[in-house]
Amino acid sequence: MSKHKVNISIKEFERIKKRYPKNSNRLDQIVEFAGPKAILDMDKVEGLPYTLTDELWRLALNINKGNFTSYFLQLKEILELPKSKVFSILEIGPGNGIFKSLLTNFPYKLTTVDINPDNSPDIVCDILKSPIKDNVFDMVVCFQMLEHLPYKYFGQVIKNLSSFAKNYVFISIPYQSNSFSISIRSRLVNRFLSRFSGERNFILPIRLPVKDIDEQKMMQRKDKHNPHYWEAGRKSFPIERILKDIKSNGLTILKKFHNPDFPYHYFILSSVG
Repeated sequence: MSKHKVNISIKEFERIKKRYPKNSNRLDQIVEFAGPKAILDMDKVEGLPYTLTDELWRLALNINKGNFTSYFLQLKEILELPKSKVFSILEIGPGNGIFKSLLTNFPYKLTTVDINPDNSPDIVCDILKSPIKDNVFDMVVCFQMLEHLPYKYFGQVIKNLSSFAKNYVFISIPYQSNSFSISIRSRLVNRFLSRFSGERNFILPIRLPVKDIDEQKMMQRKDKHNPHYWEAGRKSFPIERILKDIKSNGLTILKKFHNPDFPYHYFILSSVG
């Protein structure tokens, strides 16, 4: 089964239908609507003309620089931790498996958990009712997943993650805010200047309120496909509140940072205890 899906706006879906009027009915048969989005499973496009399937594959395989640099940061932070403390890693919510495919090139043992069996996890379960025993894994990672649960469950999930892990918990969450970001890269080969080579990133948040997501509206959606119930930086979810809830559930924060290429992704590395 393919994990690849086209995830586009309903307006873009309607434009595709207009370009391929002979295939409009078939597209209507295979589409699923998720709020303002149209979702097309690439397993179901067989039989459509090549020009249309090529366009759909281009959309399904679209790669975003910001997202991809987040995979780099996930891997980089793990590789920089003491190897004596990290071998077994539990990933909550593997999604399309990109992190797993990257980590397999390094000497770690990864186990994946997801409530959705279509993501081919090693363990299928609800993280709120997980059968995983305490202190089994050296590290637990959970990237861009926690926002898919209402915030009232956040503390319980963090508590569960900290109980699964012996040493570290590494998460990323969406951070919705206004900001300016500047990256300065330099390559200086002169012997006296080379010490100044490298990259410097500066992110300046603008403290303007961003309205909350309507959680009740999301709860009423029939599709239940990929809704965000909350995001850091919104009115009711300042980052200080989230960091406080992490600390109060058994974790010590070691490092927190934005992805400089995609500040919407905010990383928090913590130790257990």
